Amino acid sequence: MEFVARNTTIPVPRVLDFFEIKGYRHLVQEYVEGDVLEDVWPKMTEEQRHDAVLQLKGFMDQLRSLQPPQPGRVQAVDGGPLNDPRISRSRSWGPFISNIDFGEFSFRGAVKKNLDKYPGAAALYAKVEERTWNTVFSHGDLGPHNILWKDGRIVSVIDWEYAGWFPEYWEYTRTFLATGLFPQDENRCSFWRLFDSVVDRYPDELAIEQLLAANFDGFYIL
Repeated sequence: MEFVARNTTIPVPRVLDFFEIKGYRHLVQEYVEGDVLEDVWPKMTEEQRHDAVLQLKGFMDQLRSLQPPQPGRVQAVDGGPLNDPRISRSRSWGPFISNIDFGEFSFRGAVKKNLDKYPGAAALYAKVEERTWNTVFSHGDLGPHNILWKDGRIVSVIDWEYAGWFPEYWEYTRTFLATGLFPQDENRCSFWRLFDSVVDRYPDELAIEQLLAANFDGFYIL
């Protein structure tokens, strides 16, 4: 969060203290007055919703304009391992020297070696086989559950523990998996539809993430 605060105008909670007790790390942050966007979303007009998503896009554009210290590497802000228990059962993983290594570490690499076992996988992988991606800074869990809203504006983007330098498609696909993946939740799905309409889209990469979600229950990295 300190990195984001120093290099962008994105509102984030100020870090007050950090300490470790018996192997558990504790982060103390300032209290930010506001409502979780997910809670007030049902009461918002369509114009207010669209404005909220446009504000978020502006913040994403700032993140994506930051220059990585080591272009091509997938790593945490300090160059170290990444953390995301949704996609890794271990405490941390990485860093990776390239997007290719990152992809081979994930179930994406395992599927590539067994395309015949996954219907439709061969065609999807063929579309992205020769692609390269820029490395950009990503929050990793953007959605209305991690945004605070007050008086018509985003007053804080919270929960940056999954952030780091990732392939440029990562923010797009991870936001889908946090919002649009849940058809039973119309609030999150409506957020995804607006988000999808204003940001850079990666439909082929998203299709692969959907394939992985369907086959691996959301856990893509061992």
